[in-house]
Amino acid sequence: NLTSLHNRHYLSIHLEAVMERMRQSGKPVSLLMIDLDHFKQVNDTWGHPAGDFVLKNMAQMIESVARGYDVFARYGGEEFAFLLRGTTLESAIMLAERIREAVAAQVFAYDTAELRVTISLGVTWWGGDDRYTSSHELIEAVDKLLYEAKDSGRNRVVHDALPE
Repeated sequence: NLTSLHNRHYLSIHLEAVMERMRQSGKPVSLLMIDLDHFKQVNDTWGHPAGDFVLKNMAQMIESVARGYDVFARYGGEEFAFLLRGTTLESAIMLAERIREAVAAQVFAYDTAELRVTISLGVTWWGGDDRYTSSHELIEAVDKLLYEAKDSGRNRVVHDALPE
């Protein structure tokens, strides 16, 4: 396992359990979906070992801000998900921006290359209401936000509207 993170399957099962607990407690859960921008260019230009190096180091960097009860998982290829229990949308957006800025500022020194990457993020939350009935719906919602971030220029955070 390149990144030593949990995988998509683990995240789905865990998210369903967290949502069930949140339904009872009424505490919010936030979900960030993160995708490396133009990652194919890193692999095509510097090779897959360089791409693996960037993925692994970026994952460690992001995981270092996770609290013990958060779940940071590799969702697929260069896509990651970050499950934040008991976290409001506002707090999740601030964290997403900090992560985005940290990754953009990071130089990944690989052999003689100094690689820089950016990430796009989608951020959603759920407060125990009827807006989402399953983890699948929550993941679909955050995925749409992520693709909106990518379609609107990348290296940005797109999120749900803040609650009134």
